Amino acid sequence: MRDDSLLVVVACAALIACAPAPVQRTYPSFCLRLRRIAQPPPGAPIEPGRPVRLNARQQQAVVVGVVKWMKDPASISFAG
Repeated sequence: MRDDSLLVVVACAALIACAPAPVQRTYPSFCLRLRRIAQPPPGAPIEPGRPVRLNARQQQAVVVGVVKWMKDPASISFAG
């Protein structure tokens, strides 16, 4: 009986030693390439934190760009 329990312990140790290492998931990095932004007209400074109105085309570009890079696009919500 003693030999059987030792055999079981050795077998378990061998299985644990042969187990594959946990997979570490890495996600690829990405870079958004921005086009040159036109300078604001004279007298109209753009301040940090100041809301800027976007036209329909600009809004669409933002939505498409964000959805493209999201892991779960259905979880995104945009508010005006």
